[in-house]
Amino acid sequence: MKSNQFILILALAVGTISCLDLNIGNRMPYCFYLDLAAKETVNIQYEVTGYKAQEFRMTVYDASKLNEQPIHTTEKEKSTTYSLWSQEPKEYKVCFQSLDSSGKILQFEFIRGEKQDESFVNDKTLEKTFDILQDAQYQLNVIYSNLRHQLMKTDMQAQILESTENKVKWCSVIKMVLMISITTIQIVFLTGLFKDSSPFGI
Repeated sequence: MKSNQFILILALAVGTISCLDLNIGNRMPYCFYLDLAAKETVNIQYEVTGYKAQEFRMTVYDASKLNEQPIHTTEKEKSTTYSLWSQEPKEYKVCFQSLDSSGKILQFEFIRGEKQDESFVNDKTLEKTFDILQDAQYQLNVIYSNLRHQLMKTDMQAQILESTENKVKWCSVIKMVLMISITTIQIVFLTGLFKDSSPFGI
């Protein structure tokens, strides 16, 4: 059954396809269906040559929806590149259309990319990494503060220990000097008593 739109179905192999040339005109849309896997990207590139090449439109549809509302439209551009990324396995329809009756030559290609790696750096990953680094910095600051406090405490304890040792040493020296002095005085006193022949002698 004929329709008011000319639908061209192209089976695309996985990977990069060769650039295709297509003569378009009479305002007829030429549509291609693309099956994308989950987290897969297809780069759509085209270039239009001919009379009024800018009178051209590219439209991308979600083929799984019946309302035929485009998810992307490029209009009045002779050449462009559009990256189509799919969150889940889905079929898309890409349509090229001349906006006037003049003939044009369309060169286009669909370049399939690799599936997006979940470990690839994105905004969420960077934000998570930034939070981890902030937490690590906070933990390092806490460790540094505790270490500094411990070093100050150790230094203070060393000073107190040294001061106590000096006090004990000088106290011992003073006690020894006093004991020697007292012993010397007693010896001298007793010696004097024995040598003294006065009535107060023994």
